[in-house]
Amino acid sequence: MKKLRNMRKSDLIYDRLADRISMMADGDPFPSVRELMTEFEASQFSVLPAVKKLQKQGFLKSYIGRGSFVCRRARERQAKLVLLTSDWPSYGNAEFDRLFLAEAGRRNHRVRVVHYPFASDVYSMLDEIRGADAILLEPLRIDSFTAEQLRSILQAPAPVIVCRAEIPINGIRYVAGNAMMAGSVTANYLHSMGHRRIGILWTEPHNRTMRDLVDGFRTYARFNGLETELLDCATEYGENALDNTRAFLHRYLAEVPVLPFSALFVVSDETAVAALDALEAEGIRVPQELSVIGQGMIDIPGRYRGRLTSVGHPLETIVSRALEIIDTLQKGDFQKETQIKIDPVVFEGATVRRFSNSVIIPYRKETAL
Repeated sequence: MKKLRNMRKSDLIYDRLADRISMMADGDPFPSVRELMTEFEASQFSVLPAVKKLQKQGFLKSYIGRGSFVCRRARERQAKLVLLTSDWPSYGNAEFDRLFLAEAGRRNHRVRVVHYPFASDVYSMLDEIRGADAILLEPLRIDSFTAEQLRSILQAPAPVIVCRAEIPINGIRYVAGNAMMAGSVTANYLHSMGHRRIGILWTEPHNRTMRDLVDGFRTYARFNGLETELLDCATEYGENALDNTRAFLHRYLAEVPVLPFSALFVVSDETAVAALDALEAEGIRVPQELSVIGQGMIDIPGRYRGRLTSVGHPLETIVSRALEIIDTLQKGDFQKETQIKIDPVVFEGATVRRFSNSVIIPYRKETAL
């Protein structure tokens, strides 16, 4: 199973090399893979993907027997892009926007960021955007998708690429994670760690992505003999999911003297961190007494950074694939694949316990005599 730690090291090397190329001249010699391995004290498995990515983007040209050379001409293909993103406070949205701006800048694209009110109909804004070569749209809500909104996307003044949300309608371009597979991979991971009774904490508003995620988890559980309990915080759009998560867990733990599960799957990383806070306040040790796994692979600042075990779709991959669509459109090629689903990967932190011999001992909450 693919591990995020290796990907992050490769992505870090790529970032450093892309910045270096931006300060080099066209035709300058570039270090070999072996030299870069020594420089970054990294293995070939971390260095080679970064170099291949630069080659694929046209920033490096490599010749057998001669080495690699910088190709700055690839940076002359500039596109004018508009990034439409919600004003709803979210680490995931903020991190995606940061990564997109950085990668688009390396490719010499110009980006204008437009924040829309989370409760508004963002699709009606598309017709007002002029002078763009492409529009990147992060929709917050897709369940109430209408025929008029479909027309707004298909008839927008510039090609629209929907990011981080799947709209499986012919003619709509999107790059999104495979939510149902992410749910199945999460269940499989916990299963492989010896967990057989698992709680599912639904902390976000009910939408198609969340339903696919939970359905994928429960389908795997049903076919593999795992017991699940669904805990629904009933969070609505506009409500604070973090506060709802903490309050729900405090109420639940006050009513349940014995937890009926050994692991808790929280449907987003941000609310998983809130869940960890609530569990700590209740005196429950993670992962010794209860394992916790999130979804999204968002590197959230704070004391849990790098510790939360999570399953999700690397934002760097979504950004890269979206920009590949733009590069393809810039070349006038409208036949390439423009509906892309990213497979999930696992980041193994420190919040999931492995059981030996699959013996599950649920946490028992101590009550005062």
